[in-house]
Amino acid sequence: MNNGDVTDWFSIDGDNTLRVEYPLNQDSIVIDIGAYRGDWAKKIYDRYKCVITAYEPVSENYKISYEAIKGLDKVCLKYYGVGKKRESIEISLLADGSSLFREGERKERIELYAVEDELQGKIDLLKINVEGGEYDILDELIRLGRIPDISNFQVQFHRFVNDYEERYNTIAAALAQTHELTYRFPFVWENWRLK
Repeated sequence: MNNGDVTDWFSIDGDNTLRVEYPLNQDSIVIDIGAYRGDWAKKIYDRYKCVITAYEPVSENYKISYEAIKGLDKVCLKYYGVGKKRESIEISLLADGSSLFREGERKERIELYAVEDELQGKIDLLKINVEGGEYDILDELIRLGRIPDISNFQVQFHRFVNDYEERYNTIAAALAQTHELTYRFPFVWENWRLK
């Protein structure tokens, strides 16, 4: 298991190595929660030609994602996010850090759909980068007993959520029941693989 900080992550070019190196094929199911500009989904598709569902609720990012992945026949981009429950809520627009959990001058109303309704069946790779919302999504997947249905969790955790250390430790303990940590660069990226 690799373990390091953001400097270590960039020194190994983690965005182009660890984040895209998985045992996937054209039949694999990949979920991208927090597509941002579609770069990661496109990299995964170009490499494996797998089935991808990507979620992006921020209008500007959705448009950029759409342009990045249009024409990819097995990629579906949804113009809403995923959360603990279905709701319409304001998000602070902070470039690549747009968040429900941080304050910004510019805001936009977005739609979230319940993780329970959106993530069904077996998933080969679930990527989550939702600027603080990862805790609610993972808590809900744990509550629903869905963790063993997901082969890999690629997650970026964030520090600005209340009680983030306690919440992280609870989630990590639950994931460790069925998964092993394959790499961890704290609050950069980490991956949990089904044992």
